Amino acid sequence: MRGFAHVIGVTVLAVFAQWASANDEFFDSLPQVEIAPDVIMIEGRQESFNSRNYGAIANSVLIDSDRGVLVIDTGSNRLFGEWLKRLAVQHFNRPIVGVINTHGHPDHWFGNSAFEGVPKLATRDMIEYSRGAGSDLLDTLYSAVGDAMVGTELSLPDLTLGASLSWGRYEFEVVVTSSHSDGDAALFDSKHGLLIAGDLVFNGRAPTTPHADLRSWIQILAALEARSPKVVVPGHGPVDRTTGSILETGDYLQWLEGYLRDAAKDATDPALLIASGVPDEWKHLAVIESEFGKSVVHLYPDYEAEFARQVTGR
Repeated sequence: MRGFAHVIGVTVLAVFAQWASANDEFFDSLPQVEIAPDVIMIEGRQESFNSRNYGAIANSVLIDSDRGVLVIDTGSNRLFGEWLKRLAVQHFNRPIVGVINTHGHPDHWFGNSAFEGVPKLATRDMIEYSRGAGSDLLDTLYSAVGDAMVGTELSLPDLTLGASLSWGRYEFEVVVTSSHSDGDAALFDSKHGLLIAGDLVFNGRAPTTPHADLRSWIQILAALEARSPKVVVPGHGPVDRTTGSILETGDYLQWLEGYLRDAAKDATDPALLIASGVPDEWKHLAVIESEFGKSVVHLYPDYEAEFARQVTGR
């Protein structure tokens, strides 16, 4: 039995090594944007999860300092996390010594399994959500992404973010909310105007909303825009050196919230909402049709229930 287990272990390692080599070429093709000499962003594909993109659909950030490199969001799998480790050494000549996960959606923290022994930080609510939902999310990604998930295991953050974070020359305010998901965190450095927004901001891509509170999200976006950032690093999409991505995300969410609210008042069938699609002004957003359909499925029942309570007084 022990010999059989050894064979299985060797086989898994061999498959992982094969995929690591093949994936490096793909990961190397992702845009690496230098925001400053000590900050780079790796831009994920503006797509949904699939085996062709190896799950690399979210942005990650590397920030250098004298004590090593901090990575913010580690991607969807161990393969990507291992690639980030190599990239940090290649680009900054230092290892990754700290991890922050901005929220609990798997494209932002499943790469944690590559960082054994490295401190990992997130909000308390993110950690609690991920502890409960992690196994189901892992099964979902194994199904959607396939072999690139080999070797990926759950590796929860083990430390809780405070109200501020000091790293290198940056003094970040940690903005905590539960708007896009349970326990979102954004990092803002007022001196340099750098906002690392996680999935509170999308740029050129339809926002994902499976755990969203749209009204709260709209409010926190207004608060982030009021900070007047000079550089916005969204959770998905290109770096934004204006606040246009914040405004676009907020405008879309305002439209979606009003559309679902009005549809509930009119008792519109959700299948009809999905079939009707979105107005032309939003069709430029990547994966808009699929994300809009998911938003109706996830959020519309709550709007129907809210309107029913208003009518019945219960």
